[in-house]
Amino acid sequence: MEIRSKLSEHEDKLLELYRALVIENNPAQMRSWITKLNKVGVDVVACSNFLDATAKLKAEPVNFAVVNKKLLGAGKKGIKSLINLLNKQDTKPILIIYPALSGPSLAKEFDIFTQFDLPISDKEFNNLIREIKTSLNKASKLLAVDDPLVKLLKPFLIFRSRLMKEGLALLPKIAQVPYSVLITGATGTGKEMVAQAIHFLSKRAKHKFIAINCGAVPESLIESELFGHEKGSFTGAEQRRIGKFEEAHRGTLFLDEIGEMPLNMQVRLLRVLEEGAITRIGGNQLIMTDVRIIAATQVDLAKAVENGTFREDLYYRLNVLYIHLPKLSKRQDDILLLANHFLAIAFSNIGYSQPYPQLSLKSIKLLKEYPWPGNVRELKNFSIRVATMLPSRVSVIKSSYILRLFNKYQWNKSTSLAQSEQKKDLGIFIPWDMKMKEAKDRIIKETLQKNNYQLTKTAKSLGMSARHLGRLAGGIRRDIKKNNH
Repeated sequence: MEIRSKLSEHEDKLLELYRALVIENNPAQMRSWITKLNKVGVDVVACSNFLDATAKLKAEPVNFAVVNKKLLGAGKKGIKSLINLLNKQDTKPILIIYPALSGPSLAKEFDIFTQFDLPISDKEFNNLIREIKTSLNKASKLLAVDDPLVKLLKPFLIFRSRLMKEGLALLPKIAQVPYSVLITGATGTGKEMVAQAIHFLSKRAKHKFIAINCGAVPESLIESELFGHEKGSFTGAEQRRIGKFEEAHRGTLFLDEIGEMPLNMQVRLLRVLEEGAITRIGGNQLIMTDVRIIAATQVDLAKAVENGTFREDLYYRLNVLYIHLPKLSKRQDDILLLANHFLAIAFSNIGYSQPYPQLSLKSIKLLKEYPWPGNVRELKNFSIRVATMLPSRVSVIKSSYILRLFNKYQWNKSTSLAQSEQKKDLGIFIPWDMKMKEAKDRIIKETLQKNNYQLTKTAKSLGMSARHLGRLAGGIRRDIKKNNH
């Protein structure tokens, strides 16, 4: 038996995703906050105490925090601890306290956005949310426009997360010096884009940026690709060919997947780097080259040196300057930014006119929960797939649509939210041996939970009057309340 119910109205509205930390140990008050915040497009990280918040914030960054001050303890220590916890995030969240502190000086000292006493009227709440969103939008615009690093690297890389800012902080300085650079990171993290940024921000920008994937060229051809060959030097060499080193003269040569280079070629490459000169295959002329080397790998080269698959002397020759790119799953603040960027490009290429279809609240949650094993490259391809396959005249990209396009193997293997979302989309599970009264209770209970315990909305979903549902749900709601205490 399968019962289908509509998604809550707020779940697939056209919304910017905001996330709020709420610290409250009263179940009724917590439900009230969840209902209010969900209605205005705010996802809630619900915590009953400070320790719970500490654990959840590691995985779920928030835009603002609504906190019952009584749960932080007496004095300033609790507020200081909370502020220290919030400041560990990529962007500092807005802090809202209730009940109000004893004096305005404390609020100013701790940079508290606002404080109030309960109850809060709907008008006051809506005004508060409007002020919060205005403040967050201003901060987002300032971040995009005024952050010097973000602005400088925007033609090459889209980011705003603290992890990327820290990892790329020295890139402008690295670009100005002539030394070799080693870029590490998993496949699809953007290593070539970083290499391009280094080149085009350097004094070599007027000359060529040449890239070669060392793992994609057959071992028999890689020497010719790098150093070139003379006519007649081997079977099939019908004319002289210029190699990548000569082509990149006075510019930059990007050696992607350097860890895949055969050992015999590593010896030859090391000599070229030391002498600054190459000899074409079949030739005897020493050709001087002025090339900056940027190498990239997803392999742990230090371990490869230990295993004997990579030369130690070449490793140290390449690893003069170093940049590491984190996996996309570690860059939560960048996922929506990148998704919107790639979707806009894809919609434009397809021929859509603005405003483009946008991701719903639930879709954004799913994108942030998915592990992205292919990192930024996978997100880019996924965005193209979404834009291309989206039905016409659709303005909101709903979660049910996003789920159908995910890599199901990775989704089921690595995430919990997707599984729960799939179950919610399918309906309520009723085992064959469940008694009728138990089945009714489960349907009512789960539909109430799905609708944040709103009786009228739940009654509409189930096709009955609110009065009749109220009689049926009375005992169930008492049980839920009892279990939450």
